[in-house]
Amino acid sequence: MLELVKKVLMPSQYIPHGHCYLWQMPLVGLHLVSDALIAIAYFSIPAMLVYFVQKRGDVPFSRVFLLFGAFIVLCGTGHLLNILTLWYPAYWVSGGVQAITALVSCYTALQLVELLPQFLALQSPEQLEVLNRELEKQVAERQRTEETLRMIVAGTAAVTGNDFFAALVQNLAIALDVAHVMVCEAVDGSQQTLRSLAWWSKGQLVENIEYSSVATPCGVTMISQSLSAYPNPLQEHFSNALRIQEMGAESYMSVPLLDRNQKSIGQLCVFDVKPFLIDDRTRALFSVFAMRAATELQRQWAEDEKHRAYEDLEFRVAERTAELVAVNVALETEIEERIVAEALLQQSQEQFSKAFHSNPVASCISTLATGRILDVNTSFLNLFGYSREELIGRTSAELQLWANPADRDRLIQGLQQQSMQINAPFRTCTGEIREGMSSFEKIEVQEESCLLSLIYDMTEQRRAEAEQLQQMKLAALRADIGTALTEGESLQDMLNRCAIALHQHTDAAFARIWTLDGSEQMLILQASAGMYTHLNGKHSRIPVGHFKVGWIAQHRQPHLTNQVMTDPYISDHQWAEQEGIVAFAGYPLTIKHRILGVVAIFARYPLAAHTLKEMASIARAIAVGIDRKLTEETLRQTAEREQASARVLQRMRETLDLETIFHATTEELRQAVGCDRTLIYQFNADWSGEVVAESVGDHWTAIIPTPSAQSKFKPRAVNQDNCAVTQFDGTEVLIQDTYLQENEGGLYRQETNYCCVTDIYQHGFNTCYIELLESLQARAYIIVPIFCGNQLWGLLATYHNIEPRQWQLAEIQMVSQISTQLGIAVQQAELLVQTQCQAKALKQAKEAADAANGAKSEFLANMSHELRTPLNAILGFTRLMQRDPTLPVEHRRSVEIVNQSGGHLLGLINDVLEMSKIEAGQLTLNEMDCDLPRLLQSLEDMLQLKARSKG
Repeated sequence: MLELVKKVLMPSQYIPHGHCYLWQMPLVGLHLVSDALIAIAYFSIPAMLVYFVQKRGDVPFSRVFLLFGAFIVLCGTGHLLNILTLWYPAYWVSGGVQAITALVSCYTALQLVELLPQFLALQSPEQLEVLNRELEKQVAERQRTEETLRMIVAGTAAVTGNDFFAALVQNLAIALDVAHVMVCEAVDGSQQTLRSLAWWSKGQLVENIEYSSVATPCGVTMISQSLSAYPNPLQEHFSNALRIQEMGAESYMSVPLLDRNQKSIGQLCVFDVKPFLIDDRTRALFSVFAMRAATELQRQWAEDEKHRAYEDLEFRVAERTAELVAVNVALETEIEERIVAEALLQQSQEQFSKAFHSNPVASCISTLATGRILDVNTSFLNLFGYSREELIGRTSAELQLWANPADRDRLIQGLQQQSMQINAPFRTCTGEIREGMSSFEKIEVQEESCLLSLIYDMTEQRRAEAEQLQQMKLAALRADIGTALTEGESLQDMLNRCAIALHQHTDAAFARIWTLDGSEQMLILQASAGMYTHLNGKHSRIPVGHFKVGWIAQHRQPHLTNQVMTDPYISDHQWAEQEGIVAFAGYPLTIKHRILGVVAIFARYPLAAHTLKEMASIARAIAVGIDRKLTEETLRQTAEREQASARVLQRMRETLDLETIFHATTEELRQAVGCDRTLIYQFNADWSGEVVAESVGDHWTAIIPTPSAQSKFKPRAVNQDNCAVTQFDGTEVLIQDTYLQENEGGLYRQETNYCCVTDIYQHGFNTCYIELLESLQARAYIIVPIFCGNQLWGLLATYHNIEPRQWQLAEIQMVSQISTQLGIAVQQAELLVQTQCQAKALKQAKEAADAANGAKSEFLANMSHELRTPLNAILGFTRLMQRDPTLPVEHRRSVEIVNQSGGHLLGLINDVLEMSKIEAGQLTLNEMDCDLPRLLQSLEDMLQLKARSKG
């Protein structure tokens, strides 16, 4: 351990740093003094920072000061270690201190990054001074408002009776800045009929009325006996209240006047022609004024009762004395309540002053004649961004507050009536244009006609409404696209519905959808909606890579622009300018990086970001729909072809007659593929051939006019001598005379080969061959070989006559499959013919054998008869000679031999007859004993003479 510490502190493998300075004392001294002074400075700075943090505990971000102190101390330590390494190579210690310094500095930097927004948020002294001045101004404004409320309270407190109600509605209308204020009482204790005690309407007192409260907001207040409020809109709730419509009231608030028994005896209500802001301060103010009005109304009723009592006093002094005392007590109670109400009113005035200055609606008072601004509230300053000094004494024209100066002229012209409300944009101090709804009312300030302006910032609301409208359009677009993708009967019907939905819900000038023809790398226009609905214009077929639509398909990337006139991909800027097209959005229709087509819209206004985002998702949905439709179409066609193939195979299995098979196959194949002609061509032994079967559509000339005619058609390329033609697959191999005959079937000798031509005029065929194909009225064709086993038997051909045709792989596979089945049918038919020929030959052979067998039997019968007759005579005479005793022994011996030979010959004849019985199946086995020695002796005797004759 000690050795490790020694290696770290004073390693011997390094040299001191002084060697780098060659121990030049001036240079070493320079570094020594510099590092020492820097270290002293670094150590003194953290001490002062720690002392400052201890003394100023209220300073924010003290932790950063401590981090800076630690960082500076480590830096000073590093400089001291630089002095140490001049003589001692403690580089490990120096590097460790630098590593710690790096960690502390990085952590300090990260803390500074997090605290930087808080540093920037700190107020400068100048800003704090401005805020103090603003607060002083607000305090002064609140004091002025409180003074105004005190004056209102004083104005109502100094009057009683009807004058009190008049002063009440007037001061309340001015304090709340409303158009109509009315205090009313219930007539004869009924809550359905009310009589106004005072009515302030549009700046003046009007004549009192008596009216029914049924189906009015006043009736609701009387029934509920609680505060009722309809901030906006009032007429929708009470559409049958004619008086409300006459006043043009949009908002309403009322408080019932309650007696000692908490029963409604009247109400205090406010009608305004604009939306009315109802908060706690307004409710409190209303409650205080309602309490005062209820107290005054009951006091009036008491005075009326008192007057009536005085009139009857002469007649009923004694009876009414007690009642008058009670009335006086009630009056004293009312006075006490009034004192309490005044105290509450003063409190509510203070609350109202606070509510006035904290009102979120921007308010301004200006002269009517010149438009010079007299006063504004805090909300007005916050809304427009000006200071009070910048506004007071200046006009709206000088400040350019009106975004459209014609709106102020319209306001002045329309202020023939007391108040007016318009929607007009306004401009802030930064030049920003914002939407506003303004309410104006003429008022008198120190006998001068002025204009009270209330400005509501409607920018965010209008923006939200526009956003909501756009979202509704996009939602409707998504719904219509989903409906089109699910309910479209065909691919074109589905895409046409999608194009119509894009045109209608994005307000585009027109929308178009192209699909990709993969074989030709061509975009085919399938749907167009809007100002262009035709599908056969110059953009109906766009090669991939051409124009902006082809570029989108080639790169599989969307192309979006709101500057069509400057977009280099827009080929016809003159057309765009003429039609007013300013925006274009095109998206590739892709499925797993496989391009299916392009969808695009052209608009006469810039396209918003959310619209483009929605277009991207719609493009993906349309691509899925196209892929699904193509898959369904492929499956349908495959199913139809499989059904057609099954029908053809079924027709083949129903018979082995080739003529019937060929006729049914050509007819079914022509219907299944949808072509104009199908034929079967059979090769002869010399590789010439003939058309053995044909099916042709209506209005086309048949090669075989009638089945009975059996016309022969030699499908030679040409009949002209020395005419070179291109072979059937379209390659440039020139041959003489007919290609098939001279090349013994040519390319069709391979079973997997076939020839597919989409357009005979685009494959470079020789004129001679073109004339031959024209005689067949063909424009496109498929030719596949028919193999019978391993031998090329013929060709199966399908021709499309009307126009060029892009043959599908499934169609080629279907024709190849049917040709294979035809080869099998031909092979089966040939096997049947061969079997029938073999059966006929076997029958003939059997008949010949039977005839030969009959002749043999007849021969054997004749032979046995002809041989038995002389042989029986010989045997009979030999037996007679053997009985002659006079016959010498030698002759007797010869006769015996003749007899034995005759017997043997008779045995052979019997054996031949037995063989005939074996062939006839009539042989019977008879078992008997055999004397072998005698048999051998007889053989010897029989062959003895022949043996002697041969020596």
